[in-house]
Amino acid sequence: MAKGKLNYCGYYQYKRGDGYRQNSGFNYQNAYASMTYQATEKLGVNVDITRLVYEARQAGNLTDKLFSENLRQSERNRNWFAVDWKLAAVTATYKINLPTVINWRNFGLKANRKSLGNLERNNVFDDGGN
Repeated sequence: MAKGKLNYCGYYQYKRGDGYRQNSGFNYQNAYASMTYQATEKLGVNVDITRLVYEARQAGNLTDKLFSENLRQSERNRNWFAVDWKLAAVTATYKINLPTVINWRNFGLKANRKSLGNLERNNVFDDGGN
């Protein structure tokens, strides 16, 4: 959206799936916002912010025999994977004269990843321990 010296845009996306197999599914959220301010004819400043939250439950532990018996079953119910990302960027551009331009960029990321599950061979029983 343009409004004089200020331009901005953004979006939000949400997806959810229950999964085809037992013990599976996902929850996904993503948001983005951008704002640009043209302070003068020579100086412009831009700020971008992004957020991603994703969690997936992953069905697991089927042997070939179990899969051929019922491909929708799952023997492990606690295989989870999740990420949470927060990103920010600030950019400033100053036009000294053509063709000389100074462009300053600064980025930041705060993120984490979590996972829980039993990654043993599929013939090893999941006792629920760490």
